[in-house]
Amino acid sequence: RVLSTLLAELSGVATSGCAATVFTIGATNAPWLMDSAALSRFGRRILVPLPDRAARRAILEIHLCGKGHELDLSLDRLVAETAGLSGRQLAHLAADAVQQMVAQCNPDLADVAANASAALDTYQIRTRPLCWSDFEILLAKTKPDTTWESLRRYESW
Repeated sequence: RVLSTLLAELSGVATSGCAATVFTIGATNAPWLMDSAALSRFGRRILVPLPDRAARRAILEIHLCGKGHELDLSLDRLVAETAGLSGRQLAHLAADAVQQMVAQCNPDLADVAANASAALDTYQIRTRPLCWSDFEILLAKTKPDTTWESLRRYESW
């Protein structure tokens, strides 16, 4: 159903007589599983590689510094330790580290929320700068989703 809807929508855009230029972008983690009729609607195929050092730094800055979190750790070390992770994994890593830090700084938050929602209006969430220990355990549990074998498969496709 999804494929037939997508093809109908793409055909509808092409035949609507609209003077505006419309770019359609599709993304998938398994392009070799796509239907050839759907693939033929896209003029180009672009491989977006895993983020390099500069891209990982930018992604982490967006999800940490860009959201107002203070860092008490070397961002360069964190960037180096995250080689091979996808952008989505980096976003999850940052969110998990923040969540872990907030839980650690506010051990009573769940009790306050469970006992009286009115108390939440006056409760002040405590935070601290993120430190290496906030990421250390998470990094040990986080393995790259993309293997070298799958990278080679993308490149050959």
